[in-house]
Amino acid sequence: MQDHFSVFLLLLNNISVFVVLIVGYSFLIDHLQSRSPLARQILMGLYFGAIVLVAMNVKIPVAEGVIVDQRNALIVLAGAFGGPLAGVVAGAVAAAYRAYLGGIGMEAGIFGVTLSVFVGCALYMARWRGNTVLALFLGAVFAVVFTAPGFLLVGDLDYGLALMRRMLLPWGSAIFTGIFVGGLLLSREDRRLAAEQGRKNSEARFRTLYDGTVIPILDMDYTDLVKQLRALRDEGVSDIDAFLKAGDAATKRLNRLSIVRHANAAAQALYGAKSVDELLGRFDGSYGPENGGLPLPLARAIWNGEKSVTFESVHRTFSGEQLIVSVSLPMPGSIDAPLSRFESLPVTILDITQQKKAEAARDEARLSAEKASRAKSEFLASMSHELRTPLNAILGFSEVIDNQLLGPVGNEKYREYGRDIHTSGMLLMELVNDILDIAAIEAGRKTLTVREVDLDEVVDECLAIVEHRAEEAGVALRKEIADGDGLAVQADRRALQQVLLNLLTNAVKNTPSGGTVSVTAKAGAQGTEIVVSDTGCGIPEDRLEEVTKAFVRGSDDPMVSQDGWGLGLSIAKSLVELHEGDFRIDSTVGDGTAVHITLPRQAD
Repeated sequence: MQDHFSVFLLLLNNISVFVVLIVGYSFLIDHLQSRSPLARQILMGLYFGAIVLVAMNVKIPVAEGVIVDQRNALIVLAGAFGGPLAGVVAGAVAAAYRAYLGGIGMEAGIFGVTLSVFVGCALYMARWRGNTVLALFLGAVFAVVFTAPGFLLVGDLDYGLALMRRMLLPWGSAIFTGIFVGGLLLSREDRRLAAEQGRKNSEARFRTLYDGTVIPILDMDYTDLVKQLRALRDEGVSDIDAFLKAGDAATKRLNRLSIVRHANAAAQALYGAKSVDELLGRFDGSYGPENGGLPLPLARAIWNGEKSVTFESVHRTFSGEQLIVSVSLPMPGSIDAPLSRFESLPVTILDITQQKKAEAARDEARLSAEKASRAKSEFLASMSHELRTPLNAILGFSEVIDNQLLGPVGNEKYREYGRDIHTSGMLLMELVNDILDIAAIEAGRKTLTVREVDLDEVVDECLAIVEHRAEEAGVALRKEIADGDGLAVQADRRALQQVLLNLLTNAVKNTPSGGTVSVTAKAGAQGTEIVVSDTGCGIPEDRLEEVTKAFVRGSDDPMVSQDGWGLGLSIAKSLVELHEGDFRIDSTVGDGTAVHITLPRQAD
C-alpha cells in the first residue's frame, strides 16, 4: 500500500497519457468535421476509451484489490469535449474493463466511472456558457467531490469511509489536476480549430467575392518596392517626386519591383490573358503599367505614408491595346510599417478608357460650340455694324423729307411715307443695337464701369422714359424705394438703366389697360433687391426658363400681337449676371409677373 505522497506522484505521472490524448484529439477534430455529429461523438468516445484503457494499465494499488488511476479524469474530459455520447462510450469501455479486472474495488470503480460520465455531460453543457477556465475549475472540483463517494463501496462502510478519507487528498489532487490541465489543453485545441475554421471560412468568402466580382482585382506584393524606397531614403533622398521625375538610371531600380500574387477572372479578361497564371509575377511591360514603370502617385503614397491612394494610369493589354485605368488600393499608412503589411494589397483596376474618350469628345464638342457661338456673335456684330451705316442714311433722309428741310415735297403722301420710313428705321436700329449688346456680352467684350450709383435717381429717369408709353397703354406706374435718396448700389450706371428700361418696357407691353407696373427696392443681407412687377397676363411656369433666352417671347399665341424681338429679358439677365448679381422671375398666369434682381450694395 502506497503513502499519500507516493500515490499523488504516481497519479501525476499517470498524466503522461494526456500527451497522447492531446495529440490524438487535435488530429481527430481536424479530420472529423465532415462526419455527422453522432458519428463524431462515437468515434471520439472510442478514442477516449482507448486512452482510458492505457491509463488503467498503469495500476496504482492503494489497498488489496483496490487500484486508482486517471480513468475518471479522462471520462470526464471525454464527456466535456467529445460530447455526452462520447462520455457514455468511454465510460462503457472503462466499466467493462474494470469488470474484467474484478477485485474488491470493482463495484466502486464502475460506480466512479458512472459518476464521471454524468460529470462530463454536465461540464459539456457548462463549458460553453461563460468563462471556460472558470467552468473547468469548478467542474474539476465538482468531479472530485461527486466521484469520491465511490470509495464507500469498497468493503464495508467503515472501511470504505476510511479509504476515502485517506485517498481524498492525493487522489483528488491528481484527478483535479488531470481534469483542469487536460481541459485547458483540449480547450486550446478547440479554439485553434475554431480560429482556423473561421479563417478558412473568411478566406472562402473573400475568394468567392474576389473571383466572382466583375471588378478587376490584382493581389499585389510591394515588399521589394518598399525595401528599395527605404534604401533611397537612407541614402539621403528627401523628395521622391523630384527623384522620379529626373528619370535617370537610378530611377530604373524602382521599376518592375511590383509582384502580382493573384488575379481574378475580371483582371484576366481586362488584360486579355490566356489564364490567370499569365498575370502572375513581376510587371515586366508585357501588360499593365507601360514598360513596367512605377506610377508616381503610388510611390508618393508609400513614401508619405498615406492610408489609401487612387490615381489614373496608362496600362497595356497583352495584345498591345492601350487602356486608361483608375487604380485604387489601401495602404498600410507608413513606409516603416512591417513588411508583411505590404505583402498582399488588393488593387482594383477600373477601365475608364471609354469614359475618357467621351469626356474628350464632350470637351471638343463644347469648344466647337463655343467657337461657333463666338463666330455667330462676331458675325452678328459685324452685320449690325454694316447695317448701321445705311440705316443712319435712311433715318436722316426720311427725317429731311418729313420736315421738308429742302423745301415743300408737293404731295402730303410723301411726308407720310417719310414718317413711316423713319419709324421703321428706328425699330430696325433698336434691333441692331440689341443684337450688338447680345453679341458683345456673348463674346465677352462687354465691359462695365462699376461705381456707386444712386438707385432712386436711376429709377426716376427710367420711369420718365417709359411714362409716355404707359399713358398711351393706360397703365399706371408706381415706385416704392426704401431709404429714398440714401439707397445706393455698386453698378455700371448705363447697364443698370438698360436693365430697368428693358424690364419696365416689357412690363408695360404685357399689362392690359387699367393695370399697374411697380418698381420696389430695398436693402437686404445679400445686397440691394430691385423688383419690377406688373399685373399683366403672366408667364406659364414651363416657359419661365425659356423667356430669358434670346429671341424668345413671353407668349407663342399667334392670335396675340406682340411688339419687340424677344431680346429685352435676355439682355437684362446677362447684364445683371455681369454684375455678379442674381436674376429671378416669379409669375402666375392671370395675376402678373415679378422680376427680382439683386445687386451688390454700396461698399462699406
